[in-house]
Amino acid sequence: MAGAQDFVVEVTGVPDRYVVHVRSRAGECSADLGMDVASVIDGLDSIQAAVLASAAGVRDLKPVAGSSGRSLEKIGGRLFDALFGGDVGALLLASRNDSETRDRLLRIVLLLPSELARLPWECLFDTKRGTFICSRTPVVRYVAIPEPIRPVTVNPPLRVLGMIAQPDDLPELDVENERRQLSMTLAPLEDAGLATLRWVNGQTWSDLQAALLGGCHVFHFIGHGTFDKTVGESVIALTDARGRADLIRAPALLDLLMAAGPAPRVAVLNCCATAKGHASDMFSSVGAALARRIPAVVAMQFAITDDAAQAFAAAFYMALTHNQGVDEAVRAGRLAIMGQRAGTLEWITPVLYLRTTQTRLFKLPASAQAERRPSHAVLHQTVPTASRATCVDVSADNTRLCVVGVDGSVRIHDLAAGTRTTLHGAIAQSAQFGPDGRHLVTADRDGHARIWDTTNGRQLHDLHHADTPNYWAHYSPDGAHLATTGLDGHARIWNTTNGRQLHDLHHADTPIYWAHYSPDGAHLATTGLDGHARIWDTTTGDQLHDLWGAPALLIALFAPTGHVVTFCEDGTIRCRTADAGSELFATARYAPGPIALSRDGRHMAVYDVEGAVRICDLSSGAEIMSVPGGDPQGDLAFCPDGRLVITTSQRKVQIWDLIRSGAAR
Repeated sequence: MAGAQDFVVEVTGVPDRYVVHVRSRAGECSADLGMDVASVIDGLDSIQAAVLASAAGVRDLKPVAGSSGRSLEKIGGRLFDALFGGDVGALLLASRNDSETRDRLLRIVLLLPSELARLPWECLFDTKRGTFICSRTPVVRYVAIPEPIRPVTVNPPLRVLGMIAQPDDLPELDVENERRQLSMTLAPLEDAGLATLRWVNGQTWSDLQAALLGGCHVFHFIGHGTFDKTVGESVIALTDARGRADLIRAPALLDLLMAAGPAPRVAVLNCCATAKGHASDMFSSVGAALARRIPAVVAMQFAITDDAAQAFAAAFYMALTHNQGVDEAVRAGRLAIMGQRAGTLEWITPVLYLRTTQTRLFKLPASAQAERRPSHAVLHQTVPTASRATCVDVSADNTRLCVVGVDGSVRIHDLAAGTRTTLHGAIAQSAQFGPDGRHLVTADRDGHARIWDTTNGRQLHDLHHADTPNYWAHYSPDGAHLATTGLDGHARIWNTTNGRQLHDLHHADTPIYWAHYSPDGAHLATTGLDGHARIWDTTTGDQLHDLWGAPALLIALFAPTGHVVTFCEDGTIRCRTADAGSELFATARYAPGPIALSRDGRHMAVYDVEGAVRICDLSSGAEIMSVPGGDPQGDLAFCPDGRLVITTSQRKVQIWDLIRSGAAR
């Protein structure tokens, strides 16, 4: 990466007699590696179990590292103290100060013997600062090969070749979401002629060989990987002619990739265990083996969940296509995983192998960069409405659209048949489908919320909120409860089975117009005319947090990641932890109005000051696509699959496909 300063840490010697050698701009030194390596290696399985357990852990408002997090901090602290004790630590501090003074990034470069390459150095934990190194400093593994690398400036387009392999005899992966995410991330560059994304037409060795005839700059593999103990190497799984797993060893894969013209400069192996190797062979992992001849390889040292793999890929390519170095792109991917689920430890799973100190492997022309604009969505369907729509929602099965009109009517549209039925009279303010797609709740102007069975139009419950109009009603994720808000300054939580009120939450003596449940249903966010957002415990009804009141908040809603997205009067959108702690991003270029988050937690839809709908990456706030038209006084919504977004305008609702024609299939 241009402008980065390397802090090179090389470990030499034999077990029990390792020596750490450091080279940096601030000086050089050597010291003994004081650590029981065998004990850490013996604990690798437990580390992987802790990482995966954290990905499935329960989210809370104020996540505190549980036993898994503390265990990882302990191991990371041992690794840090072993490398950076005494004079080496003093040199690291001096290098940090020097890089900050020179406004440059410090990069830690590791050169390790094969038996130490098995350790999870990505979890290095600075106990004095109380932070994992990877969150602020790129940590890369350098592969020393006595072969020169010729820097390449790519003349656009940057060619990305993607391959998906899903053998019938291996567990099914959520590969289509990652495919869609990669397509959306690269779509703006494709529109500007700066990149192309091709997918291998098939899953076999011969299919990949045929696709490589056209060459590529980046090879991205989505599928399964494992460590094959019978050969002492990690492998990836393609499919054979019968659709079953065909395990491919790294040397064969490398020979195939290098036969391409041009050969890839970066390989991304978004599959499990591709950074896991044998103690006796540095190049027994697929990642390290490919790095013999490919300048940069991203691999995974543990099993990785679908959600983490998708979040990493989206942020990685977003950074790479903004002319950042591959090391910074990996760090961006780690941060995306951190934001994807509170308390997750999966960010340590990606490993970056480098055999070059020049990490900006692709240089897109500055003039072309300046011309990039978000791509445009494609109109998928138009639904005529009787009046201007003020609220829209889609059933869980993606087949029915609920439209609340400015006249207070509620109509259900069958998107396939093109038919519609009127469910409710002219008093509705808003409506939302229940998680089962069968039930629907309306917040009405007469102070009541009503639960309906949409299959027969029968009213099931009448919930009397107050004698003043209701603004909003929102289902809990499991559908067992719902929350209502209104002019009376209260939010109320109800049991949807019997219609009984469970809690009365007094927000303020001014109207409350928004309520939104956390992904686990344990918390509720409310916002009101007083400009405050408050977070409540839905079990006890206690207020937990008052986020902030200036500038005045319009909306606060939980993202599927557990973070809270707040929207203020001045057009500022912030994504942050629900306890008002760390901030993921902040933007200030939008017009107050409706906002929507996709159910997979990846995208946000909002109006800009010019009146167009912008689709943004929810991990960074970056705009990736625009949707023309729409009505800022109406509503926005994502369909459950995250591929379609709905906008409202005068007497029509439009459904837009966020994947451009040909980009996803």
